[in-house]
Amino acid sequence: MNKKIKEALQGIEPKVFYGIGRFQNRNNWDCIVYGRRRKGKTESGAGENIRYFVAIVKEEEIPEGMEENILQAMKKLGFKQSNTETTYDYVEKSGETMVEIATMEFSKVEKRCRV
Repeated sequence: MNKKIKEALQGIEPKVFYGIGRFQNRNNWDCIVYGRRRKGKTESGAGENIRYFVAIVKEEEIPEGMEENILQAMKKLGFKQSNTETTYDYVEKSGETMVEIATMEFSKVEKRCRV
């Protein structure tokens, strides 16, 4: 699943990282970072609910419509946007520029095999 997510997100932003972005010593911070958030049984117990996060990291500001592009890419992979709100954080890049980070959460139910 990680390879499929990475490929889908690279259609939006070429620099995509799993887990963390490793920003030290990078000239440009623009990228997408994604990873697993948590995993648990569904209420029925017949499957597992897997949650992923996708964080858009952009110097200055996130281009308008980029969040919607992420949503559509994840929907094509069978994910739904979680009931959590998109969060926005701001950090300073070495006194040079401001960086905007939007974090979205997605979930997907996978059926469990019974042995």
